Amino acid sequence: MADDRQCAELDRVKLERLIPTTRERSLIAFRHELAVSYCKLGTEPMNDIPASTERRRQRLLAQIAKIGYALPGSLTVRHTRCSSAGCRCRAEQPALHGPYYSWTRKIDGKTVTRLLSAQQAERYTPWFQDARKLRALIAQLEALSLQAAEQAEGWGEK
Repeated sequence: MADDRQCAELDRVKLERLIPTTRERSLIAFRHELAVSYCKLGTEPMNDIPASTERRRQRLLAQIAKIGYALPGSLTVRHTRCSSAGCRCRAEQPALHGPYYSWTRKIDGKTVTRLLSAQQAERYTPWFQDARKLRALIAQLEALSLQAAEQAEGWGEK
């Protein structure tokens, strides 16, 4: 009998955690209203954008669509010296240790590095290249969008 009461109490506590408080419900409602009003605003197609700008945008989007997997960060190849005095890496004509492949990226503002094997580096190199291409294409699309907005709104004129 005591076990049943304890289980019922635990279930009640779990449900209280799941059911939002009045403040949380009002925040959820506000977020919903904000999302609905944002969706209603949407973006109207602009009629005064030049056809050449639209063609350029379509070409950029087509290039973005062709990109496969894209890994963030960078791939670095290193050759190193060790601390052993008689090692081949300390010779007159040094034969350094390596290659060592490392993948470095930012996660939550912190630099994270992972060592890769030669096979992994070879396998993922195209993904790093695709990420670089994607960043370049997005920068071009942003610049084109800025140019179109400035032309449409007359922001660039003084």
